[in-house]
Amino acid sequence: MALFLGLICGSTVAGWFASDTTPPPIPAVPGLILPQASPAEVPTEGLPPPGSRGLADTHPPPMSATPTPTPVPTAGQFVWNEFNTHDRSAAAQFYQQLFGWTLGHYALGGQESSLFRIGERDVAGLVDNPDPQGKPFWLSYVRVDNLEVTCARVAELGAQVVLPITVVPNVGRIAVLQDPQGAYLGLFQS
Repeated sequence: MALFLGLICGSTVAGWFASDTTPPPIPAVPGLILPQASPAEVPTEGLPPPGSRGLADTHPPPMSATPTPTPVPTAGQFVWNEFNTHDRSAAAQFYQQLFGWTLGHYALGGQESSLFRIGERDVAGLVDNPDPQGKPFWLSYVRVDNLEVTCARVAELGAQVVLPITVVPNVGRIAVLQDPQGAYLGLFQS
């Protein structure tokens, strides 16, 4: 656990586990059960040294002068994320402050939508929640080779297609499924 917390939270948390001091309490998260261990029982081998910034102190290898082309995702890979909300302005402000994303806008089928961007690269969509009473949510899309075949398989496996195959001009085709546990997942075919 110390390695996990050290990687996620930096050496401050790892330092608490490596010292004889008691770490601050971890806030309760409904449904999350954390293992209990005293600081002496937690291994510290492989953790960043105290005083470092954890993984932030590591540096990636220098970039090549010739950029490596981005491989085309294969079927089964996650390829896109969209945040669905009733308050795009508040969501944009939060994520811009959190990650430094910028915001681009586009119109699709007469509806204005937005894109979160890093530099010139689109990283996620920001769209209106289709359910007027629904909570905001992130929707991830997985690439498929054949949307019709995949949608038929969804029904065979006891799930349902909640957004039928839809053409997104200049992008591809999408559908959204709800799995047997109630979770939503987008499907994408270019």
